[in-house]
Amino acid sequence: MTARFSEALATLTRALEISQHVPDAPVLPSGPLNALGILAKDLGDYAEAARRYNDALQLLRKNGGRNSAQLAGIHHNLAGLAYAQGFFYQADDPAHEAVRLRRSAVPPDLDGLAADLSVLGSVLAGQERFEEAGLVLSEALAYWRSRYGDSHYEVAVQLNSLAAIYQTRREYSSAEAALDEALAIKRNLLGDHHPEIAVILNNLATVYTDTGRKWAAANCYKEAIEIFSQTLGGNHPSTLICLQNQRGLAE
Repeated sequence: MTARFSEALATLTRALEISQHVPDAPVLPSGPLNALGILAKDLGDYAEAARRYNDALQLLRKNGGRNSAQLAGIHHNLAGLAYAQGFFYQADDPAHEAVRLRRSAVPPDLDGLAADLSVLGSVLAGQERFEEAGLVLSEALAYWRSRYGDSHYEVAVQLNSLAAIYQTRREYSSAEAALDEALAIKRNLLGDHHPEIAVILNNLATVYTDTGRKWAAANCYKEAIEIFSQTLGGNHPSTLICLQNQRGLAE
């Protein structure tokens, strides 16, 4: 665990203690619990993340939350957590619930809705419901482009997700173009050594592999593994998956 993650964990744990034990605390315990879930997911501790998210969800419901942005956000996170583990059908209910809650929110939260659509589209793609997934992801992409322009972070997120749809359809040129654009956006925003850069490099490598360009795939895997190892550690699930993909290239 890096020093920054350790500091974040200590801060959030302290915030949780205050919210649980101090009368009239300005923050409900569900907030720090949700944030601790996000941190645990980033560290690859998926069981701990699920526990924190579900605790936050129960607290919100106990405090009367039925249609709030917070409630939608936790469903969003639960869906994303299940998706990260490959549990696409388990992710279906929370992904749809997040979109339902966000569409009915007053006042409207269009940014939140677009983010929820992104997760739902990825979940549908994981279930091989590619037609539905493409429509949902295209709706999200159109919103982010029109709202914030072509260089926004979320544009890159949608492009990365849509690339997977194109790849399943064997539309490799479209997949590669989407990933190239996503990679350029994220390099500009995050630098060259962020884990999200490695994710796109891994995905780009699979496109290169499918189109017979193993030398290009090998270079992408090499850079991705270096980034994952340096930022997340050698035993993080993302690092291990990328290493497995690299080994498959040699078979």
